[in-house]
Parts: sequence; structure tokens; C-alpha cells
Amino acid sequence: MSHPFPQPLIQPFDRLQAADGLLINAERWRKAHDYHRLRQNIHYQCLNQPGIVCGLGVRDIPPPSNVQAKYRDGRWVQIQPGIAIDLAGNLIVVPKAFNFPIDLEVSNTDAILVYLTVSYVDPEDLRSPNSREIVREAYRFDQRNSTLKISEIEICRILLQPGQKNITQPNDIFFPGYNNIDLRYRRQAQARPQAIVSIAQVNHNDAECARNFFNLSYLLQSIESLYPSLRGADEPEQVTLSSKIKDYDLLYLTGDQELSINSVEFESLKNYLNLGGMLLIDAPGNAEALIRSTYALAEKLKITLKKSSE
Repeated sequence: MSHPFPQPLIQPFDRLQAADGLLINAERWRKAHDYHRLRQNIHYQCLNQPGIVCGLGVRDIPPPSNVQAKYRDGRWVQIQPGIAIDLAGNLIVVPKAFNFPIDLEVSNTDAILVYLTVSYVDPEDLRSPNSREIVREAYRFDQRNSTLKISEIEICRILLQPGQKNITQPNDIFFPGYNNIDLRYRRQAQARPQAIVSIAQVNHNDAECARNFFNLSYLLQSIESLYPSLRGADEPEQVTLSSKIKDYDLLYLTGDQELSINSVEFESLKNYLNLGGMLLIDAPGNAEALIRSTYALAEKLKITLKKSSE
């Protein structure tokens, strides 16, 4: 099983020791407050996974009237107020709605996947006069079409087509299309799971091997209800026995025809099972060829099948 987020650094805390006559200067004041900030962040990291606490909804809007005419297209969105927690345990507070232009260029042929993110900004990193007595913790919105930085929280994603296409809300929020605001992959801040369970379907020379692929997502969704300390991966994957199957906790295999694997696939499967992996073979009652070949494979692997029936 994989762990979804890096563990906090295991290191002791240094606390300012107060005594009568202690001179409080700026450096000691900062050390005292940094201690409490660090303990709070570590608390969030230990017990919670990063994500959105509340709000931060996204909707399409017409271009604001105060922007230049050349920027008034149909690719503006408004991010609603809300709160999030990042991987380092920092609270990100967005106090008011923010209008944001999606202005990444799209090539003439292929659509691109754009991620809209928010991240924490430490006031110490801002270029501001040191004479200010009060500074406000800040945040930053960004858009990218590459892998997110580890410090970023995804707000939404949009599959942009070439040309000046308008961004809109999807007709079906579960199946957004091109240029639709996609909120399906927003991660919510919640109790940190001990591990993530990943599942992959095994593709082989049988046209029926993928018949239940989309149902595997429901199995992943049920894991948290069955085992509250665990959580299923976002989506199931598809693999062959000759690929890196050791990255998955469970392999699902089904079909109607006889299962035929070569020596490379056999060794890969053998090593996978020896490392503690699980192979779930779903054989319909009339798939006699698959059933026979499954028992033959188990005998060759020197393992005992655990049979279940509906």
C-alpha cells in the first residue's frame, strides 16, 4: 500500500525558555511565535490530509468591465471565498471572491488540461516595507498544464480546446466535457488515511477482460467504509502482467477464454504474489476454460485458491 503524503519531519521542538529579566527583542519574539506556528502545522500534518476545508467554488463569469478590451473573452472564472490546508499544514484563507482569467495558450490541434490551484504565501516572503506592524498571511492563485507543485491545492481543472472557446459549467457535473469546469478531483481536507489502496485491471488476450473495468471504481470507493483507516485510489488502472504490477495492491482479472501467460508474465506474477500482492480472478459460471486455466496456474505457482461464489 502506498502512503498518500510525505510524513512530517521527525525532529524535536525548541522552545524559548522564559525567565524574569529576559529581554524581549524582535528575534526572541519571532522564535516564541514560530514555535507555536510549527506545532500547529505539525498537528495538521499528522492528523489531516491537505485539501479544501470549505468554499473555493468556481463558476464561469463574463469578463470584468474594468479590464482591457483585448482580455474580454469567455475564459474568465470566479473563485469563491473559502479555506484550505496545504501539505505543510498552512491554513489558506481566501476572504472574498476573486476573478481569474484562464489565459494559457492552446495549440491548433490538441486540447490541454489546465489546473487552477491555490497555494499559501508566507508574509515573510513578500516584498513589503519592514516598518509595517501588521502583515496578513496571503495566498496565490495559479494555472498550469503540468504536474502540480506539492504545495498547491487543486481548485478545479478544465480541458481546453484550441481556439477562443468559452468556459462553461458542465451539463452533467459527473461527466464534464471540453471547456467545462471540472470539480471532480478536488481533494477535501479530512482525516489522514494510513495508506492508499490501489487496484488495476489485468489486460490479456480476451475481448471480455475489460467488461467490469468501470465497476472497479465503486470497489475503490467502498474501501473507506469497510476499513476507515484506509482509502481507495482515485481511479483504477489498466496493466499487463509484464508491466510494473508491484505498484498495485490488488489485480483484477476476468474474461471468458483460457488464460495464457508467457514465462516473463509468470515470473512477474509469481514475484508479485510473493511480495504480498493479491490477484482477484472473476470467472463467470460458464467460463469453463478460464476456470480450468486458473486452477492450472495456481498449481504451477504452488498456491491455494480461495474460492468465493455469489
